[in-house]
Amino acid sequence: MMVGTLTMAVMPSYRHIGITAPLLILLARLVQGFAVGGEFGSATAFMVEHSDARRGYYASWQFASQGLAAIMAAAFGSLLTAWLPQPALESWGWRIPFVFGLLVGPVGYYIRSHLDETPEFLATRLAKKASAPGVSFSNQWLNLLLAVGIVAQSTVGVYVCLATLHADIRGQATASPGHRIVRCRRAQRRIAVHLLAVDRRALRPAGTHPHMLATSIFMGVTIYPMFAWLQAHPTVTSLVVLQAAAGILKAAYSGPMPALMSEIFPTRVRSTGLSIGYVLGVTLFGGFAPTIVEAFIHFTGDKLAPSYYVLLAAVLSGVSLAIVAWRMRSARRTA
Repeated sequence: MMVGTLTMAVMPSYRHIGITAPLLILLARLVQGFAVGGEFGSATAFMVEHSDARRGYYASWQFASQGLAAIMAAAFGSLLTAWLPQPALESWGWRIPFVFGLLVGPVGYYIRSHLDETPEFLATRLAKKASAPGVSFSNQWLNLLLAVGIVAQSTVGVYVCLATLHADIRGQATASPGHRIVRCRRAQRRIAVHLLAVDRRALRPAGTHPHMLATSIFMGVTIYPMFAWLQAHPTVTSLVVLQAAAGILKAAYSGPMPALMSEIFPTRVRSTGLSIGYVLGVTLFGGFAPTIVEAFIHFTGDKLAPSYYVLLAAVLSGVSLAIVAWRMRSARRTA
């Protein structure tokens, strides 16, 4: 993460190195993405395996802390925009948040050098030394597919529903669904981003597995009416209300998600399973979301077609959650 962030902070401009600048920025963003995806599994497993009684609560901070980071980032952007004139912001001011982000290096090193391994993992390692039968990742494909299915709604909620706030610096329409319906000024968008970040941060350290299934059903039923309402009332107020509703659903679903995903995999392969399941889910359903949404709009001719994609993700996640719940009940009855 520090390498990608540092690369962006010190990157020469296009005027100095030409096409190399945007290519290196793309590479730096990829490095940051790989860092986040690779860390998800180990960080979640670490939090879960430290507590038997409050696994869901501790694991929910995986996403709650991301909400806190979003609040900090939105505040940083607002302060810089208000403090710096536009030419200064575009020439060098945009680098300041990335310089601040370099704190992830020393802070991360300090944390890693002062943490002990989890009790659950240590017990598993001792059992392995005692010649207990092991668990390999090769027989975890069904669990991996279920994990990917569970991630679908969470990531589509970000890349389709919450991404409607994203726009370029001039406030022109972009490929995101919301900006096909409504345009808003940068100041108004910043207010919405702040509200959304607080909404997601406040609600994520909560929820249970049944809440996730209920959220999938509710999202599937309401997503089309929400987009239709925004199209019928294309105002900033409507957009903020839609984003708030989407943020609540995203928080209710994502809060308990890491704990549920961790329960799918045995301890010895938990970190690997979480990381691969999360990365595949985000890549397939989030990374390709703009392409899929554009295809839906093209083939249907309906500006509300992005809601179809959200509906499909909600159905997939709901089915995956139902299968996981059934398998857990069967395992408890067998035990």
